[in-house]
Amino acid sequence: MKLIVKCTNFFSKYFYLFLAALLIVGFFLRIYHLWDNIIFAFDQGRDATRILGIITLKHFKIVGPETDIPGIFNGPLFYYILAPFYLLFKLNPNGPALEIAIISSTSALVVFYAGKVLFNKYVGFLASIFWTFSFEQIAYSHYISNSSFMGVSSALFFLGCALFFLKKRETGLLISAAGLGLAVNFNFYLIYLFGFYLIFFILFPRKILWKTICFSLLILFILLSPFLISQIQFHFIGIKSLVLYLSKQSPESKSLSTLGGDISLYVKRLTDAVFYSYFSFSRILAILILLLSLVFVYFKSKEKKNVYFLYAWIFSTFPLFAFHSGVLTVQVINSSLQGGFAILVAVTIWYLLQSKKTLFLGIFIPILIIISNIYLLQKVNFIPNKFFVSEPMNIGEQKQVIDYTYKKAGGRRFSICGVTNPLLVNTVWGYLYNWYGKSKYGYLPLWAGIKQDLFPNLLQNDTNHVPLRFFIQEPLVGIPPTIAKAMVFMEDNTSTLLGEKKFGGIIVQERMLQPQPRKFIDTQNLTSQEAQGLKSLTTTTPLYSCYNTY
Repeated sequence: MKLIVKCTNFFSKYFYLFLAALLIVGFFLRIYHLWDNIIFAFDQGRDATRILGIITLKHFKIVGPETDIPGIFNGPLFYYILAPFYLLFKLNPNGPALEIAIISSTSALVVFYAGKVLFNKYVGFLASIFWTFSFEQIAYSHYISNSSFMGVSSALFFLGCALFFLKKRETGLLISAAGLGLAVNFNFYLIYLFGFYLIFFILFPRKILWKTICFSLLILFILLSPFLISQIQFHFIGIKSLVLYLSKQSPESKSLSTLGGDISLYVKRLTDAVFYSYFSFSRILAILILLLSLVFVYFKSKEKKNVYFLYAWIFSTFPLFAFHSGVLTVQVINSSLQGGFAILVAVTIWYLLQSKKTLFLGIFIPILIIISNIYLLQKVNFIPNKFFVSEPMNIGEQKQVIDYTYKKAGGRRFSICGVTNPLLVNTVWGYLYNWYGKSKYGYLPLWAGIKQDLFPNLLQNDTNHVPLRFFIQEPLVGIPPTIAKAMVFMEDNTSTLLGEKKFGGIIVQERMLQPQPRKFIDTQNLTSQEAQGLKSLTTTTPLYSCYNTY
């Protein structure tokens, strides 16, 4: 144990040097293979287009990205945080991705401080190590999304609550209010965190100064004011939508099988939280390790209040699984828990290091956790986009597509269309051709798909039907293959296939519009039955055509 004491003294002496080194390592892990390897799908194209409107047209936003509940939006703060980096990098999406990587790596400080407040600085440092090496956190740094900021804002909220309710520091309530306001901006579902003020007040009662309350409410009012303004401007549609949503979530309507499904989904999400950040070798062992850590920390800790607080943080999303929402089916639901998980694992290891009998485990487990995360990273070549979607499109591949179309065009006007996700929406390619294609080649293609009504179309419609066209097929994630076949079938009725090339999961066809009278030239080797079925489908659903009259 003398060696442990010496190591502890040495660590304490150079503590902040170690912490600075950790931040540098975290930043490197997040920017390694970052450039041009970021997802740029519908959400990113939509948000980038809106930020472009803020920068160039001064179209300031009071609502942010859509949620999966119609009529309810996230806050607009996400747009204004990214806008300076879009501007600094001349609208290049890699710029905001770099900003997210910086925020993600430095947010380890929030986790460190939370661990220090709840237990000690050594626990805090261990927690910041796990946050730094977490595959899930590194994946979010490659993802230009409001969800990438949810983890740090939630951790800031719980840190503030720990300072206020456990350490009796008035500034804690102000910090928690800032964390809460930021969290709700980044994802509206985090409004559930409001309830923890009541929970913590019941568990850890204390006097609250009116001055502190007023300043905290002021911080919340400033951060949440866009929600209030938008509700007034849009006649309280968000409140009406929320009431309608909650009215359809009646607990009385739930059967035992439904409740069993909710619990099963909750356990799966908790397992994923451990699997993607701590133990990626077995999901069964991952959840077992979580349970053992919970029990071990409870019996080892003398500060039971701190343990109860940590448990409240880790299990804070449990009530949400009584509802039905798309956010419950994806990894983002774990974002608000990851700081708590890091501290739980850290304090477990800290207690293991205190005894000769468990010293080896205390040394071995952190090494195993780091190996587990590096293993996941190397499996995806340090490009963790598949964490979010099975067949991601990244900027590098999309730039290759754009270069291909311009080089084939050789300066001629051309149109684009194809199978997009969401179907027939031009947001992604409209933005990318404006940012990359126009600046490099000096002109823009035309859009040959259906008229874009829901989102801004940054490309002009192909009203004159220019002969050269490129049919772009994105990976069919959630798009039935029949629809892709139907759209190619429609092209085979109007244009001639000149060539085809694949870039990652994206297929590009070079085509030339046929002169009148046009004839069907099958490029898919369809049977007569398939051709008849596609003809029937496209007759009843003409929107699957890239030949439109505007």
